[in-house]
Amino acid sequence: MPQPEDHAVKTRRRMPRCVKVAVIVAVCYGILWTITATWGVADVRSHMLNVMERSARPGSRRLAFDPVREDRSAEMPWHFVGNASSPLPFVVGVDWGEMVAPLCGTGSRSYFVWFFGIKLALYDTCYWFS
Repeated sequence: MPQPEDHAVKTRRRMPRCVKVAVIVAVCYGILWTITATWGVADVRSHMLNVMERSARPGSRRLAFDPVREDRSAEMPWHFVGNASSPLPFVVGVDWGEMVAPLCGTGSRSYFVWFFGIKLALYDTCYWFS
């Protein structure tokens, strides 16, 4: 006749497989999002800074803020690259804007797919234009 403690060891409850898979997926998702939020955001922001510097008009000043959205004045021409963030793993959004002359400028948020150095443009959300 089996002992009561032997029976308890053999019938211990196991975590259902779907719960194990859900935990693994959630942990991997969090790790990938953290990687994107640290390395991807910095990589895409520096990429946008390089693009804006190369395409800027002669005499254009780089600003650390968007004068139009913050309702501040700035001497034209100017350009800026603002904050970047990661709404999802491998997706990075960055704010940018430029004003070449009065009534000639735009400000937007561009989204990129970032995969360890590879950057592919997804779409732009226009905040303002003149």
